[in-house]
Amino acid sequence: IRIFREAFGCPPMEYRLRRKQAAAELLLAHSLLSVKEIARELGFCDQYAFSKFFRGRRGVSPGVFRKG
Repeated sequence: IRIFREAFGCPPMEYRLRRKQAAAELLLAHSLLSVKEIARELGFCDQYAFSKFFRGRRGVSPGVFRKG
């Protein structure tokens, strides 16, 4: 974990969450998939868990992010 943190600037779990967030933002901005489909694509159990994750990291809901 120490070597990973030195290489990437964060622990492995945070790195994974950042990658998942980046993928979510990319899909919301550049695809026609619904929020539910994006949640499934990223491995969330449902769209509510995905929305909670997204809002917690970005400060806005996936729908607001997509519109903005």
